[in-house]
Amino acid sequence: MVNTTSFNNVNIVGARNISIINGRVIIDGKDVTPNDQKQIIIHVVGDVERIEADVCLQVTVTGNVQDFKLNHGDVSVMGDVTGGINVKERGGITIAQHIAENGVVSTGNGDVEIGGDVDGQVTIAGRGGIVVTGSISGALLTGDGDIEIGGAVSGSVTVKKRGNIEVGMGLTETGILSTSDGDISIEQDASGTATIKNRGGITVGKSVTGALTTGNGDIEIKKHLSGSAQVLDRGNIEIGGTLSGRANTKRGTVDN
Repeated sequence: MVNTTSFNNVNIVGARNISIINGRVIIDGKDVTPNDQKQIIIHVVGDVERIEADVCLQVTVTGNVQDFKLNHGDVSVMGDVTGGINVKERGGITIAQHIAENGVVSTGNGDVEIGGDVDGQVTIAGRGGIVVTGSISGALLTGDGDIEIGGAVSGSVTVKKRGNIEVGMGLTETGILSTSDGDISIEQDASGTATIKNRGGITVGKSVTGALTTGNGDIEIKKHLSGSAQVLDRGNIEIGGTLSGRANTKRGTVDN
């Protein structure tokens, strides 16, 4: 598929490799740097193999992306990510479709939004939230921020510092949710592991066959508990259905 690349309203047809370094714009080996523009905006209609830029205000790709490196700026991809997208310091990333198993998306600071499933990896080194409309079989990690997932989780989801985790469907046996401080919400069954290191509550909309743990906070299970629910210090555990597993709290009550 032949693409059309537009930078600052100038179109180039068939570009595959784009480099923006030290203010110079190089497309497929040709210097096309604008003379009167300080802020560079790139728009690619179609697929692109490689984009590398130190500073770019915004990059939009309507097709698929294989390799993308940027120091500063926002990135929007309407297709799939089969390789890597890396914003080194600060910038938001929006992916309309899915991240393949080998796909790696990362930013230093900024929000990430994925319109499909994540089979690969999404990492925010510093502060930023992650929203995924699909399911997770890969890995999500943010240093500080909320994570919202529309589908099921069979991979790992981690908040290193403070942030909530919300799962719109279930947590499978291989699924792992972890945050240091914040709440965890699972709308359906929880067969995997959900852990809050310090403070926060856990809510499960259906049954639990996996393991729930919080340092301080309440645990609410709408239906049955055949797995384990544990509050390491202060908090109550409420179970709406039958209790055939283990429910322990150091300073609180178990209501069944």
